[in-house]
Amino acid sequence: MKRIETRENEFLVQFRTILQNSFPPALDFKVDYYLGEDKGVRGLYFTMTSRFGMIFTRVKALESGQVVYDIEEEFMNAVINDLIMNGVTLLNVNAFESVNLAKVNKEVKAKLFRHTAPRKFLFLN
Repeated sequence: MKRIETRENEFLVQFRTILQNSFPPALDFKVDYYLGEDKGVRGLYFTMTSRFGMIFTRVKALESGQVVYDIEEEFMNAVINDLIMNGVTLLNVNAFESVNLAKVNKEVKAKLFRHTAPRKFLFLN
């Protein structure tokens, strides 16, 4: 992986501040957003790491003739959506676990569970 240009935007600044204010510094969260090249393919890279390793990564390749500004807004929207869905999934799993773990297991394994749209999206991830 070759880093070409580090990118910054308002979302990154706010996201880093939220991480610093919400979690202990010992977790050492780092958020990185850059234009890079891997095996001859240029693209945007968003990574989130902690002292335990990689937590989240998202990559969007630039197609021929495209510039960063062509895909940046769509890419950042996808990153934000992924982070929100991961957070919602974690919160829902924690809420179910606090109720009764046996009940969660029974509901997830039920045939109807997979066909209920909100549950389907949350637990298939």
